[in-house]
Amino acid sequence: MWRSSCGCQQKGRYYPQGSVFWADDKCGSKCHCDDKSGKIICKAVGCKPNERCSLKGGVRDCYPLSSATCQGTGDPHYKTFDGRRYGFQGTCIYVLSQTVHSPLPDLLPYQALVQNENRGRNRAVAYTKSVSLTVYNFTISMNSDSPGKVLVNSRSVNLPYNALEGKLSLFRQGSFCFVQTHFGLTLKFNWRSHVSLTVPSTYAGSVEGKCCVW
Repeated sequence: MWRSSCGCQQKGRYYPQGSVFWADDKCGSKCHCDDKSGKIICKAVGCKPNERCSLKGGVRDCYPLSSATCQGTGDPHYKTFDGRRYGFQGTCIYVLSQTVHSPLPDLLPYQALVQNENRGRNRAVAYTKSVSLTVYNFTISMNSDSPGKVLVNSRSVNLPYNALEGKLSLFRQGSFCFVQTHFGLTLKFNWRSHVSLTVPSTYAGSVEGKCCVW
């Protein structure tokens, strides 16, 4: 048996090959069990701004201090991540929120788009007709023309739906479809005119769109 297949040991504790863990309780040193050498390799790191080192569910990691929510409702009225409110009657496809170049390269990118259209013959007001979210190389789409239907990479799926060992999950609660990621992003849409996007505070300063540069 190759040595690397046996995992690693450090301070009397066994770690499976490829496992990643914090070496201290301050999240100041992150280690992994190297597949090839069978040795523990560590490097000095730290939590991002707006994160705190803590235990959740018995797992020590860097967790966001807070989150912010943006909403588009009605015809549509937007409430941005930073709490501002405004109306917008454009009828096109718009970026609700997306990541931009960030000095924090390990932030996972995402893009949320909305398509706004006029309500019937009334050209004075618009509403959110469809929503899409691209994350983890998946694109999740919902359209008011097909209430209750969800597309993942252009294919219809049944809810609840999970991918990437639970890192991406979709489920229905009441009239809303929820899309959740393991890093704290939540998108919900009711197939009518209410869209909501919540992102963790680690993305502050790294997003743009109708939800405002936050």
